[in-house]
Amino acid sequence: MARSPDAPPHETELGEFFDLSIDPMSIIGLDGKFKRVNASFVRLLGYSRSELFSRTALDLAHPDDVERTREALAQLAEGHDQVGLEARLLCADGTVRWLEWNTRSMPEQGVVYTVGRDTTGRRRVEAELHEAQRSLEASRDALRVLAEEQAALRRVATLVAQDVPPEELFGAVAYEVGVLLGADLA
Repeated sequence: MARSPDAPPHETELGEFFDLSIDPMSIIGLDGKFKRVNASFVRLLGYSRSELFSRTALDLAHPDDVERTREALAQLAEGHDQVGLEARLLCADGTVRWLEWNTRSMPEQGVVYTVGRDTTGRRRVEAELHEAQRSLEASRDALRVLAEEQAALRRVATLVAQDVPPEELFGAVAYEVGVLLGADLA
């Protein structure tokens, strides 16, 4: 990227460094309006720079995260930095991305510096893992019930093989069914 003849050398270098980051970075005003965004921010959300500059951070927030984002902006306006703030953003194509933000508030300059990390993939994997764990627990419960049923059948089959009197056999069957069904009386 060529250096503008008017720009001070350090500002051009910082701009190049800003755009080099693979993480989305932005500078927003305390009113939530974007002042500057890096290339990764544009690429991740799919909006052009001019579209982003015509919106606020609240405009990009997922409807369920607007209030939390509003509260975070209020804290930032008071000079309180935010670390690890996760929120969903609406992309230009309608998809939703989870981002974890670290921010530095500069109230005296009227801006907030932000660095984000896309956590959408991690959250998807965590959700899939949670679903797999739930499914495993359900399978384990079903297997436990099946094992209990098989044990009850073996106990009854043993009594049949021993040729016990019908009253004893029927009593054993009633008992086993009661245990399996969790009934006090069978």
